[in-house]
Amino acid sequence: MSRPKQVLLCALAVVFVACAAVTGALLLPTIMGTASDAESGASGREDFSRDFAFDLSEGDGLRVDGVSFDTRIEAFDGQALTAVFRGHRFVDSRGRAPDLRAEKRDGMIVFTEVSPAKDALIQLNIGGAGQLHGTLEIKVPRAALGQVKIATVSGDAQITGVSAASLSASATSGKLDGSALNVTGDLRFSAVSGTAVIADSAAASVIVDTTSGSLDLLGVTAARVDMSTVSGGLTARALSAETIDMDSTSGGCDAELMRAPDVDFSSVSGGLKLTLPKDAGFACKLDTVSGSLNLHFPGVAASGQRNRSATAGDGARSVNASTTSGSVTITAKP
Repeated sequence: MSRPKQVLLCALAVVFVACAAVTGALLLPTIMGTASDAESGASGREDFSRDFAFDLSEGDGLRVDGVSFDTRIEAFDGQALTAVFRGHRFVDSRGRAPDLRAEKRDGMIVFTEVSPAKDALIQLNIGGAGQLHGTLEIKVPRAALGQVKIATVSGDAQITGVSAASLSASATSGKLDGSALNVTGDLRFSAVSGTAVIADSAAASVIVDTTSGSLDLLGVTAARVDMSTVSGGLTARALSAETIDMDSTSGGCDAELMRAPDVDFSSVSGGLKLTLPKDAGFACKLDTVSGSLNLHFPGVAASGQRNRSATAGDGARSVNASTTSGSVTITAKP
């Protein structure tokens, strides 16, 4: 190796060692401070609370951005939006700690969890030092809001009795729970590994999706319902809709419907169980490669081994199901 190359390599090695030493010196106090705080439960951890109140105008909305704590939103008989956070936070060795801010911006009440620094020390979130821990409880008037958007990372979100023009909730690993919701537009729930439940609610359209978590629709009414999953399960009970689209890779789908809608189901290895009123009228087409096809409906005769079509009643609705290896079963309610 030539001498210039040796000199260059030595210089690079010195720079690398120097950077590693500086990084270690910066991180070590934070790591040690956070660890000792967690062990002692004293100096690094402090109780934390915030109280907010906002007057609302017609059409104002609500947004909670990318938080790590639990969020509960509930409608009440009042005129203003009120919010209370109770929990704790960790202060690092430099006296820095996360905070919760709220402001009214362009007709939206926006709640944001704020990290005190943008550098690697806080972004690492060692021991939860860069996060708030606790619950944000928000009370909103029963009168319809505009847009409602909730996004959590690891926290759970519970939304009860809220009326809105549109409502969306998303979580990475937290649980999503919505009940008694009344949405004139789209109602969207999206989860990665957490579960999502919508109960006793109505919307123009309901869109729910998950990667590996389960999805449950219980007593939901909508013109259109879209449900999709990769490996999580899809369950619907007392579901009433005009059209339903269900898509799954390996997760199973089990839907009990109040009336016959137009149904499209697609899956690779996940199965479909569809339960309809016994007087439902529909024309069905079932397509599978190696999965089993089962029709248990009064007066319905199926034909074909892999591709089956049949008609029940007046055949007014369509049920199309396609799988590679998943089974498909359509049965009548007792």
